[in-house]
Amino acid sequence: MCFMFICWLPIPFVIYLELKTYNFLFIGALLGTVSLIIYIITMILQASHLSYSKGLAYENKDLWERNDDWMINGLLGSQVELLAGLLKGIWIIFLTLTFWLDGQIIFSIIGIVYSLFVVIYLLKLLDTSLIREIKILKEFPINPLVINLETSSWFLILLIWLY
Repeated sequence: MCFMFICWLPIPFVIYLELKTYNFLFIGALLGTVSLIIYIITMILQASHLSYSKGLAYENKDLWERNDDWMINGLLGSQVELLAGLLKGIWIIFLTLTFWLDGQIIFSIIGIVYSLFVVIYLLKLLDTSLIREIKILKEFPINPLVINLETSSWFLILLIWLY
């Protein structure tokens, strides 16, 4: 998946260059690029951690099981990827506004639907970051498959728009 995000890296600025009449889209393109860079860095770190820790799993299995979940889901995963998703969602809001102002109603409606994921990213980021648990935040489970489908389909839609 890391290579997929690397291939998508130029998309925010290419869209900015296509719709250059709206200056505020530069901020959105910057946020979209930063979110992709965060995704790429976390995936590289996760892959390198998994390849390194696989060797340690044979030496000390208890230590590996305890630390592996902390590294993948804690330090290298959930909060950082949720932050990247939040930045991507803000970029989607900027892009949706640009599509609306440009008169591209279909893509702006699609953008409105995808910008609703900002709420999910924000709630889950709050849930993982707060010290005290808030019961209502536990009611919204996040499915990695849905998030991956959302990200892939969003960039596919943008590639169709660029074509």
